[in-house]
Amino acid sequence: MSAVKRRPLPRVLLVALCALALVPAARAQRVREVQIAPPFLKLHADAETRVLATAYDWNGTPVSTTFRWTSSNINIVTVTPDGLIRAVAPGVAIVTASVDSGPRRRGGQITVFVARPGPPAMPATPGMPPTPGVPQPPSHPMAHVNIDSIVRASVDCADPFINSVNPARACWNRRPYPRAAPVIAVPAACDRPPREVHVFIQVAEDGATLEARAFMPSLCPAFTDSAVAFARSLTFEPAQKEGRPVRAWVRLPVRARTP
Repeated sequence: MSAVKRRPLPRVLLVALCALALVPAARAQRVREVQIAPPFLKLHADAETRVLATAYDWNGTPVSTTFRWTSSNINIVTVTPDGLIRAVAPGVAIVTASVDSGPRRRGGQITVFVARPGPPAMPATPGMPPTPGVPQPPSHPMAHVNIDSIVRASVDCADPFINSVNPARACWNRRPYPRAAPVIAVPAACDRPPREVHVFIQVAEDGATLEARAFMPSLCPAFTDSAVAFARSLTFEPAQKEGRPVRAWVRLPVRARTP
């Protein structure tokens, strides 16, 4: 028998199949920012909770996409591919939901504090008054947990994100304040009013800017560059800890000056 000759797929069908294959990539390339709700969690060991990640395009519209979930320390916190967080042991971990957006990967973060369990309590006999000197069950499962002390002992103040978030005031008691308003002119290269730029700034003990880097860029690259250059020229009222000036990171939004 002669072999059946297969007809090539119509050109229109081939184009449609290629377009369907490119849909996930096109959606990923539109992602500008990822946000996680809530941004902070306090859990006790073995507790589980699900968090929500949302991706936004360059117009601020939510985008349907698939996230890659990771934990900075799986010995403290684990996370499943669908965003279910489980507390493993006392400490602090950062959970990230990221998505590839063109040549870059964009992600949102959540800080998870896992509390140390309180001292064991002796169960009381039903109907009997408590025995003097014998520990009683706490009225709340977190009653004996000093979360702030656990957080302070676990925070890495050398990390720009952790330092700027400053959980439990571990890195500074008073944040740095800029001595000039973070508002700049729009460069001529921007064809429309740009969105604000969020800049990570490291502030020295004397209030000088040591380092500035774009954390959330603008829609206009020229405005992002101008915002970072402006941030590098800023001086601040320095951060303070226990009444002394300290080096600190701060996240500062730089806005466009309106006409």
